[in-house]
Amino acid sequence: MKIKDLILKTEKINWQDLADLQPINLKNNYHSEKTKQSIIKNGFARAIYVWKDGDKIYIVDGHLRSDILRELKNDGYEVPDMLNCTFLDLPNKKTAVKYLLQVFNQKTNPINEQSLNTWIDDLEISLDDIEIKIDDIHIDITETLESAEVEMPLLNDGEKEPFQQITFTLADDQANFIKEKLSEIQKADSFKYIETFGNQNSNGNALYTIFQEWERQNK
Repeated sequence: MKIKDLILKTEKINWQDLADLQPINLKNNYHSEKTKQSIIKNGFARAIYVWKDGDKIYIVDGHLRSDILRELKNDGYEVPDMLNCTFLDLPNKKTAVKYLLQVFNQKTNPINEQSLNTWIDDLEISLDDIEIKIDDIHIDITETLESAEVEMPLLNDGEKEPFQQITFTLADDQANFIKEKLSEIQKADSFKYIETFGNQNSNGNALYTIFQEWERQNK
């Protein structure tokens, strides 16, 4: 089997002219401040990976860093206009999306599942189209309806149902185990009839179902 070389070239271009391939809320950038401080202290040390489609050049990997550069420039830092960008040899947008999700999806910045679904729908493609399974993507399992910026159902008095976001730090093996169990419980009858309190997030409801089952069995 021949290994492909997908790197076309690396050259300095104006990073402010780059287009975003992913939506702004796709990844939960927990390490944004850490990355910002690293750039301030150590400089910009990694090229931005890009894909050119016609006259547009899209960021495939480097969205967070380009956002941070804008912040630093607004804060008064002297930021160079021209930075190294590595061009990838990708045939179309579907392939670019595949590489963004599977090759450059960093575990430090897990993806917001509901934003992912909305984005994929807007692109009029599916994960099957780009030969990716949801289990292959590093998903933030703590996302909620509120964090995904989806409008919540209204109550009779016009107020919104309360929601919370809880974040846990897990080892990879722990996270994979929990994702597997969340997927399993969503296929069970107990999940179908659980009280959701208006929450439309399947992972949150699955986690609640697991603890409801545990409490019932241990009474």
